[in-house]
Amino acid sequence: MHRVTLRNHYLLIKQNLLSIVLYLVIITIALLAQFKGSELFIIFMTLGFSPVTILHYTYYMQAKDMQIEFTTDGMKVFQGETLQIIKDEDIVRIDLYMSVSMYETGYASGRLLSEEYYYAIIVTNSGEIIINNLLYPDLLNIDRYLNLSKFKYHTKLFAFLP
Repeated sequence: MHRVTLRNHYLLIKQNLLSIVLYLVIITIALLAQFKGSELFIIFMTLGFSPVTILHYTYYMQAKDMQIEFTTDGMKVFQGETLQIIKDEDIVRIDLYMSVSMYETGYASGRLLSEEYYYAIIVTNSGEIIINNLLYPDLLNIDRYLNLSKFKYHTKLFAFLP
Protein backbone atom coordinates (compact mmCIF):
# COMPACT_ATOMS: atom_id res chain seq x y z
CA MET A 1 0.00 0.00 0.00
CA HIS A 2 1.47 3.34 -1.03
CA ARG A 3 0.46 6.66 0.54
CA VAL A 4 2.01 10.02 1.37
CA THR A 5 4.37 9.64 4.33
CA LEU A 6 7.07 11.74 5.96
CA ARG A 7 9.62 9.43 4.36
CA ASN A 8 8.19 10.24 0.90
CA HIS A 9 8.41 13.97 1.69
CA TYR A 10 12.04 13.50 2.68
CA LEU A 11 12.88 11.41 -0.41
CA LEU A 12 11.48 14.11 -2.65
CA ILE A 13 13.17 17.09 -1.02
CA LYS A 14 16.40 15.58 0.31
CA GLN A 15 18.39 16.93 -2.64
CA ASN A 16 16.81 20.34 -2.20
CA LEU A 17 17.05 20.45 1.59
CA LEU A 18 20.54 21.94 1.70
CA SER A 19 19.56 24.54 -0.90
CA ILE A 20 16.48 25.51 1.09
CA VAL A 21 18.47 25.85 4.32
CA LEU A 22 21.13 27.93 2.55
CA TYR A 23 18.39 30.09 1.04
CA LEU A 24 16.90 30.79 4.47
CA VAL A 25 20.34 31.54 5.98
CA ILE A 26 21.30 33.90 3.13
CA ILE A 27 17.95 35.72 3.28
CA THR A 28 18.27 36.09 7.06
CA ILE A 29 21.80 37.46 6.78
CA ALA A 30 20.75 39.85 4.02
CA LEU A 31 17.84 41.13 6.11
CA LEU A 32 19.86 41.50 9.31
CA ALA A 33 22.87 43.16 7.70
CA GLN A 34 20.72 45.28 5.38
CA PHE A 35 23.12 44.90 2.46
CA LYS A 36 22.78 47.43 -0.32
CA GLY A 37 20.62 45.91 -3.04
CA SER A 38 19.56 43.01 -0.86
CA GLU A 39 15.89 43.59 -1.75
CA LEU A 40 16.55 42.64 -5.36
CA PHE A 41 18.58 39.62 -4.26
CA ILE A 42 15.78 38.47 -1.95
CA ILE A 43 13.21 38.84 -4.75
CA PHE A 44 15.28 36.74 -7.16
CA MET A 45 16.00 34.08 -4.53
CA THR A 46 12.30 33.90 -3.64
CA LEU A 47 11.32 33.60 -7.30
CA GLY A 48 13.85 30.79 -7.67
CA PHE A 49 12.29 28.76 -4.85
CA SER A 50 8.63 29.53 -5.61
CA PRO A 51 8.07 26.80 -8.23
CA VAL A 52 9.41 24.09 -5.90
CA THR A 53 7.27 25.29 -3.01
CA ILE A 54 4.17 25.41 -5.22
CA LEU A 55 4.95 21.99 -6.74
CA HIS A 56 5.43 20.31 -3.39
CA TYR A 57 2.26 21.86 -1.95
CA THR A 58 0.10 20.89 -4.95
CA TYR A 59 1.54 17.37 -5.01
CA TYR A 60 0.76 16.97 -1.32
CA MET A 61 -2.79 18.35 -1.64
CA GLN A 62 -3.52 16.08 -4.61
CA ALA A 63 -2.25 12.91 -2.92
CA LYS A 64 -2.97 13.38 0.78
CA ASP A 65 -6.23 11.35 0.87
CA MET A 66 -5.11 8.80 -1.70
CA GLN A 67 -3.60 5.31 -1.42
CA ILE A 68 -2.61 2.92 -4.17
CA GLU A 69 -1.95 -0.79 -4.12
CA PHE A 70 -0.66 -2.81 -7.06
CA THR A 71 -2.17 -6.22 -7.71
CA THR A 72 -1.27 -8.96 -10.18
CA ASP A 73 -3.83 -7.77 -12.73
CA GLY A 74 -3.85 -4.00 -12.15
CA MET A 75 -4.17 -1.68 -9.19
CA LYS A 76 -6.50 -0.52 -6.42
CA VAL A 77 -6.92 3.21 -5.79
CA PHE A 78 -8.36 4.41 -2.49
CA GLN A 79 -9.49 8.06 -2.51
CA GLY A 80 -10.89 8.83 0.91
CA GLU A 81 -13.61 6.21 1.44
CA THR A 82 -13.90 5.33 -2.26
CA LEU A 83 -12.21 2.26 -3.74
CA GLN A 84 -11.57 2.05 -7.47
CA ILE A 85 -10.23 -1.17 -8.97
CA ILE A 86 -8.37 -0.72 -12.23
CA LYS A 87 -7.53 -3.78 -14.25
CA ASP A 88 -4.78 -3.78 -16.88
CA GLU A 89 -7.31 -4.06 -19.71
CA ASP A 90 -9.21 -0.98 -18.43
CA ILE A 91 -6.15 1.25 -18.94
CA VAL A 92 -6.24 3.16 -22.21
CA ARG A 93 -2.86 4.88 -21.76
CA ILE A 94 -0.46 6.19 -19.14
CA ASP A 95 1.01 9.67 -19.64
CA LEU A 96 4.18 10.36 -17.64
CA TYR A 97 5.15 14.04 -17.21
CA MET A 98 8.70 14.82 -16.09
CA SER A 99 11.74 17.02 -16.67
CA VAL A 100 14.02 16.41 -19.64
CA SER A 101 16.85 15.08 -17.45
CA MET A 102 14.48 12.64 -15.70
CA TYR A 103 13.32 11.41 -19.11
CA GLU A 104 16.79 11.02 -20.57
CA THR A 105 18.74 9.68 -17.58
CA GLY A 106 16.20 8.61 -14.96
CA TYR A 107 17.40 11.12 -12.36
CA ALA A 108 17.46 14.88 -11.82
CA SER A 109 20.52 16.73 -13.09
CA GLY A 110 20.43 19.21 -10.20
CA ARG A 111 20.20 22.31 -12.38
CA LEU A 112 16.65 23.08 -11.25
CA LEU A 113 15.15 22.15 -7.90
CA SER A 114 11.88 21.25 -9.61
CA GLU A 115 13.40 18.45 -11.72
CA GLU A 116 12.63 15.82 -9.10
CA TYR A 117 8.86 16.28 -9.41
CA TYR A 118 6.95 14.14 -11.89
CA TYR A 119 3.53 12.57 -12.19
CA ALA A 120 1.49 10.11 -14.24
CA ILE A 121 -2.03 10.41 -15.58
CA ILE A 122 -3.58 6.99 -15.94
CA VAL A 123 -6.41 7.21 -18.46
CA THR A 124 -8.96 4.44 -18.04
CA ASN A 125 -12.26 3.61 -19.69
CA SER A 126 -14.03 5.29 -16.76
CA GLY A 127 -11.87 8.42 -16.29
CA GLU A 128 -8.44 9.60 -15.19
CA ILE A 129 -6.30 9.05 -12.12
CA ILE A 130 -3.30 11.22 -11.30
CA ILE A 131 -0.44 9.67 -9.35
CA ASN A 132 2.54 11.82 -8.38
CA ASN A 133 5.93 10.83 -7.01
CA LEU A 134 5.08 12.12 -3.54
CA LEU A 135 2.42 9.39 -3.36
CA TYR A 136 4.53 6.76 -5.10
CA PRO A 137 8.27 7.67 -5.12
CA ASP A 138 9.16 4.86 -7.54
CA LEU A 139 6.75 6.17 -10.20
CA LEU A 140 9.34 6.00 -12.99
CA ASN A 141 9.36 2.21 -12.53
CA ILE A 142 5.58 1.82 -12.57
CA ASP A 143 5.95 -0.23 -15.75
CA ARG A 144 6.93 -3.17 -13.53
CA TYR A 145 3.29 -3.39 -12.53
CA LEU A 146 1.42 -2.06 -15.54
CA ASN A 147 1.55 -2.71 -19.29
CA LEU A 148 4.58 -0.92 -20.80
CA SER A 149 3.07 -0.59 -24.29
CA LYS A 150 0.51 1.93 -23.00
CA PHE A 151 3.10 4.49 -21.79
CA LYS A 152 3.62 7.90 -23.36
CA TYR A 153 6.35 10.19 -22.02
CA HIS A 154 6.10 14.00 -21.91
CA THR A 155 8.78 16.45 -20.85
CA LYS A 156 8.11 19.75 -19.07
CA LEU A 157 10.24 22.38 -17.38
CA PHE A 158 7.97 22.36 -14.31
CA ALA A 159 5.74 19.32 -13.82
CA PHE A 160 2.74 21.23 -12.43
CA LEU A 161 -0.34 19.05 -11.95
CA PRO A 162 -3.23 19.68 -14.35
